[in-house]
Amino acid sequence: MFSVILPLTSSQKAFLREIAQKVTPFEEQIAADWATAYRQAFREERESQPPADRFKKQVRLFLTSLSEGNFEDYFERIARAGFELAQNRVSYEGLILSFHLYEEAATPHLHRLFPARFGEAISILDHLYHNVIAILARAYFSELEHEREKVIHIVAHDLRIPLTGILLGAQAIARGESAPQRQRELAEMITRAGKSMSELIDRMLEYGKLKSGKFTPRLERLDLIDLAAETAQVHLPVAAARRLAVKLNGVFPESWNSLAPIWIKADRQLISRAIGNYLSNAIKYASAQVELVVSEKGDQVEISVQDDGPGIAPDQRCRVFEDYYVSPEKSKGGTGLGLPSVRMIAELHGGKYDVQSQPQQGSTFILKLPREKPQAKIA
Repeated sequence: MFSVILPLTSSQKAFLREIAQKVTPFEEQIAADWATAYRQAFREERESQPPADRFKKQVRLFLTSLSEGNFEDYFERIARAGFELAQNRVSYEGLILSFHLYEEAATPHLHRLFPARFGEAISILDHLYHNVIAILARAYFSELEHEREKVIHIVAHDLRIPLTGILLGAQAIARGESAPQRQRELAEMITRAGKSMSELIDRMLEYGKLKSGKFTPRLERLDLIDLAAETAQVHLPVAAARRLAVKLNGVFPESWNSLAPIWIKADRQLISRAIGNYLSNAIKYASAQVELVVSEKGDQVEISVQDDGPGIAPDQRCRVFEDYYVSPEKSKGGTGLGLPSVRMIAELHGGKYDVQSQPQQGSTFILKLPREKPQAKIA
């Protein structure tokens, strides 16, 4: 999986083991200093700061692996970290700076523990540092290239079908098939295909914006019941075409305006998109009914969308929120972007996402959001 650019000699490995063994008692302090330096370096970009336990984990990985002489294992785990960081869109520049700051955090301890060999200790850590960066870079950019190829494949595959419909319709019109009824049918087919292409492009753009990690939600006080009803209304024609009933909190559309409001503070467009993605997915697989439920549970508000479709196999449930994942058992198509978008929308709001499902028993997709803090009633 990996290869080092600057092979370590046996004497260098022996010295690194000695460094790791002597520094181990100070790992908590090094992790704390590292985290502080990182926060100061990125004080203008707080959303990019990893949690403190990530620093502790990396320090422990470094000290444990090297003190035991497991250099191959250490480099393999660095490569895996590169893949994961690329998937999570962690800034590569931040990643490089992070390792540099780690070296700085360890410097005072090296100076105290190896006064006569301090220069040699710094030199050998630089040697190791360059190998780590090279391995990370290969893994990181390899994953980005793999993701780019997946995006191209999705776009090519999902645009081909509606584009074919548009071309066939245009060709039929060019051949002079001018009977009024046929003209209307062709126009409707072209319109549907164009809308499908537009929706795919919108999903790709939304996904890219969320995935960039630079999107800031615009929080506002809103009635989640009203937003859920408004979003569901958009999906009713598709549900009706498939002869599916759609309920919100147990009632049909004609009674939705009588439901009591539930207030939260959230980004209206993003939450609407999340509900819409859940509904679109449920309508795609339901056999008779889709149930949308919005409820208050303690300090959270829960949105769930339940269908009576074929359900999801246990080994697939843990993957449905992964980027681009489409179950091999499903034949309904899809980009594999809708549920990952819900995942990122939940994370942006400090919320949670989940799915409950069993084969042949339908599925329930859940979005949990922090409840709005109590406020005085608005007259």
